[in-house]
Amino acid sequence: MPSLPRVITVDPTQNISRIIRSATDLLGLSIIQIDAPSGADALEELRRGGANLLVSSWELDDEMPGLILALEVKQIAPQMGVLI
Repeated sequence: MPSLPRVITVDPTQNISRIIRSATDLLGLSIIQIDAPSGADALEELRRGGANLLVSSWELDDEMPGLILALEVKQIAPQMGVLI
């Protein structure tokens, strides 16, 4: 059995998380969703377990904006999809 896709959502307001959960439910898709409140937490999760997709807010609460997070992710995992 193939493993489920892992999706990391990064948004301090949790809005992106709710949107991704709703969309996957409506489409009948199964994923492993990891919610990270900051860019640093998302990078830590990526290094720990990897992922297939990262969906991030443009503005994050920490010192790392969404664009910088996307560049960091591409350095760690060039094959991973990133949506901002």
